[in-house]
Amino acid sequence: MDIKSLDATTILNSVGNPTVKVAVKTENGCFSSSVPEGTSAGRNEFAPLPPNKSKDYINKIKIGNISSVNDIIDLEKKHESGKANILGLSLCLLKAVAASKNRQVYELFGKKTKPFLLNKIVGGGAHAGGHPEVQEFLAVVRSKSIKEGIEISHDIHKDFGKHVKPKGRDLEGGWAVNMASRQVLSLMEDTISSLGLKKKVSLGMDIAASSFYKNRHYICESGKKTKEEYMEYVAGLVKDYKISFIEDPFDEDDFESFAWLKKKFPNVLVCGDDLVVTNPDIIIKAHSKKSINSVIVKPNQVGYIYKLIEFCRLADKYKYLKVVSHRSQETNDPILADLGVGLGCQGMKMGIFGGERIAKLNRLVEIFG
Repeated sequence: MDIKSLDATTILNSVGNPTVKVAVKTENGCFSSSVPEGTSAGRNEFAPLPPNKSKDYINKIKIGNISSVNDIIDLEKKHESGKANILGLSLCLLKAVAASKNRQVYELFGKKTKPFLLNKIVGGGAHAGGHPEVQEFLAVVRSKSIKEGIEISHDIHKDFGKHVKPKGRDLEGGWAVNMASRQVLSLMEDTISSLGLKKKVSLGMDIAASSFYKNRHYICESGKKTKEEYMEYVAGLVKDYKISFIEDPFDEDDFESFAWLKKKFPNVLVCGDDLVVTNPDIIIKAHSKKSINSVIVKPNQVGYIYKLIEFCRLADKYKYLKVVSHRSQETNDPILADLGVGLGCQGMKMGIFGGERIAKLNRLVEIFG
């Protein structure tokens, strides 16, 4: 497949910041993709050149013939030293390769995994001005179909909003509220119960604890806590609210506390996001320390398709549950849904409000009906 033209430019993401968009033209049509960014980012995430410099770098790339995922990987490795944000190029080439084979993007990776949904109802932390400190309060929905899961998530989000006076919405469409974490969790429990959804929905949290870990203490809404005090605080939340999924409960360098929580609650998904940042080298470390049993998958955290594939391979080897996730600064590109399905991610965290989130949910519906 010959690439007839390549055009990298900058567009605005969901919060108005510039990001890279790449378009290629082949004999089968035009294909484009764009790259999201995180507001709450792990310290070990891939840090590419800024959008303008990445755009200029990409426009100088001589692509040649591309006919497979392996060809895209070879191109990535050739240009990895440039440190440009070439993920958008890789993603639009995936679309072009799939079209040339009359296939869907997810089919290029060999799997078709129907996920359960983790959708944000309330936002806090870096996404909502720092209060409450928990970044995401999630409805973990296990439904018969994707459509049903989306409808359930919308119902919970809408009904919760009727019982509070929100400040507005956070960066991902969750309600921003003046409430303590326990108040939020209690009201979410009541909302789920009143809707008759207790058998299909449990509670989850993305705490993003690194964002409020300062000078060996956690600066919480309930006061400054030592590591030991905070560990017991988190354990209390998990126990009292039957939390089924907890992401980044401790600072991203504290592999031992993750392991402690996983051992204490063996049936809870203790998930690493900032802890592992979709990085193959770091997931190996997390496994050696028995820190987690699930991982967040974010392509732009690691910057390259070949590293994304390797990370997912290792997660499967370790029998970790994989959750593909959006970012707070998103674009309308729905390809994240294809990547999650094709790479075998059992969970998807896409958000439930806003065009950038809905585009990905709609793509899931297209795939699974």
